[in-house]
Amino acid sequence: MKMYAKYAWSLHLWTMKATDVFSHNHYPVLPACKPEFGWAPIEDYLRIVREINSDVKIMFEHRSELIDDKQLMTCYTWVEQLLYGERERADS
Repeated sequence: MKMYAKYAWSLHLWTMKATDVFSHNHYPVLPACKPEFGWAPIEDYLRIVREINSDVKIMFEHRSELIDDKQLMTCYTWVEQLLYGERERADS
């Protein structure tokens, strides 16, 4: 991630759960989906991207029908906070 983040123009973002099987393919990223339960370490990934290339564009490539509207808003808000921190919000 550290090696390639500086070259990325867009990041296709989704997660999946990998335990003894792969499941939840193209699942929206949520703070509740913890790496210790088999989910990708999205928070770590996005912090690396923020440090190296905070101008990267995010393409949400998830299946939004898998979660409800409140969870979907949590996904978008969380990603924005991880990428931009205290910077001005993208929609301001």
